[in-house]
Amino acid sequence: MQVQKIQIGTEIRSNDDGWKIFRNSVNNVTGEMLVYSLIHAGTPENFYFVNKERYDAYRAEYLLSGGVRGGNNTTISSGISINPRKLDMYKDKELDEKGYIKDIHFMTLNDCWNNDNYKNYWEMRNTGGAYFLASIGSYNKAMNKYLLYCCQGGWVRELYAGNLPVRPVVELTDNVYISSGSGTKDNPYILRKDAN
Repeated sequence: MQVQKIQIGTEIRSNDDGWKIFRNSVNNVTGEMLVYSLIHAGTPENFYFVNKERYDAYRAEYLLSGGVRGGNNTTISSGISINPRKLDMYKDKELDEKGYIKDIHFMTLNDCWNNDNYKNYWEMRNTGGAYFLASIGSYNKAMNKYLLYCCQGGWVRELYAGNLPVRPVVELTDNVYISSGSGTKDNPYILRKDAN
């Protein structure tokens, strides 16, 4: 997958670029790697968030989640509708045409904590730069002021305002395997889908 890096305002760089395997398991019978999802290894675009009014964090979550989360916060206070963010630009055309892609979303808090592929979560979250999660803060939900973000070292914190990148996650359909490749730039993974 090729993704154009988009930056707004101050450029925030990460250590990586491109895509890597996010969740996977090994088939006990064949020994092949079954791939559930991919994540952008870097930070391909920024999101600017400032909390000015009650429920702005929920509005941001609604926008970033493509309208899936954020409750009834579908308009700003003036009544203008929020257009949920569409992530089709991150779809690999060939994989999509083959029916490999189930969903695309920005990384959430749930993605951070529910991934058994990494010995420690800091390895998975640490890109060398900070980035937003598409999740509201959990410490004071009554105030609805914060979006969660990952610090440079991979710690999850809350932020009242900021201009940080977001990381897309591509969820794959069932029975997608690595058929060849080592996952390097010169020898990328080649995916295949079994009919089972």
